[in-house]
Amino acid sequence: MSAYNKALLRTITVFSAVILTWLLAELVLTFFPPQPIRTTRVLRQLAPVERAFFCYSSNPHGDFGKRPDTSRGFWRYTDFSLKPVELPLDRLYETPWVVETSVSEQGLRDRLYTIVPAPGIVRIGVVGDSFVYGQGVPEEKTLSREMSRLLGAVYEVPNIGRVAIGLSDEVPIVHAAAEELNCSRVLLVFIPNDIELSAKLTFAQDYIDDLINIRDSYKAAHEARAWYGGFSRVLRLVGSWLDARGIKRKTEQWYLDMYDPDINGPNLNLFAKDLRRVAAVPNSRVAFVMFPLLVDLKNYPLQPIHDRVGKMARDAGMPVLDLAPVFAGMDDADLQVHPTDHHPNSRAHALAAKAIVDWLRSELPEFLAP
Repeated sequence: MSAYNKALLRTITVFSAVILTWLLAELVLTFFPPQPIRTTRVLRQLAPVERAFFCYSSNPHGDFGKRPDTSRGFWRYTDFSLKPVELPLDRLYETPWVVETSVSEQGLRDRLYTIVPAPGIVRIGVVGDSFVYGQGVPEEKTLSREMSRLLGAVYEVPNIGRVAIGLSDEVPIVHAAAEELNCSRVLLVFIPNDIELSAKLTFAQDYIDDLINIRDSYKAAHEARAWYGGFSRVLRLVGSWLDARGIKRKTEQWYLDMYDPDINGPNLNLFAKDLRRVAAVPNSRVAFVMFPLLVDLKNYPLQPIHDRVGKMARDAGMPVLDLAPVFAGMDDADLQVHPTDHHPNSRAHALAAKAIVDWLRSELPEFLAP
């Protein structure tokens, strides 16, 4: 056999092997398709009492409970998109694990507090967004509860977290903590999405991938338009994986662009102004804590944001603690609520609480003084 024929035979053999492997993979994916993503959903009881639950498809860290009995009362079950889509209750089996979330008459995910603390009690309000609120975490394992346990009975630590807010929303909340709850101390907890967005940055998102919430409705709509959205299951699987990596890189750059003066300068100036407003709240001392997003902690991509914001907060007159070193090098999945919900889980809340209390005791003892 000539060298040409041998080369041709090898080419045909390799090509045939590739085709057969592809067909076999298509066959396997036909009969054993990947399980669809079941992202966070919300279950609300509207009557006879009002209750709400974050719902998940699995219970990776043992923090969740079983879903409630929905055979009585009026219930609403929705996805977690920015414009919630209602789902039938008979699909509750897809997310059988839940975390109950409730808000007191004072608007806190916490117990009721007296207007004025008892004599000798130091009240430290913890203000922030869903990281403070404790999305996906039982109330008794949130940051404020963990801090309260570590600090002891002389301290009250109200959870003044709200879901989906930024620094501009937190300025009046810090004022209210000082004036209405008489918090003589406030911890303001920052995460990198707390800044306002320019129109360009808002437009830049292909679909929602904020490194915290994975929303399946947006993902499905994007993949339906993608180049790999055809008939081949193998192509969809590989294309989806490659696309997710690319979108993640774009999203990380999107975060960095939020704090680039050339891209988001007016909002960055507003952010600095809000930091000064917080630092100047009367009758309360404010300390600033930066919580990292729990992604790529072995080589945290958003550290430049922490460095810039930390300097801005110090320039505004606040002491600053960066929690990124606390989590550096750790496994992301060990700290996240769920594979589709990258809020800090109970372990991350406990680690953050210990780091904050240790910092206050060693670096800011006057912050803890009556």
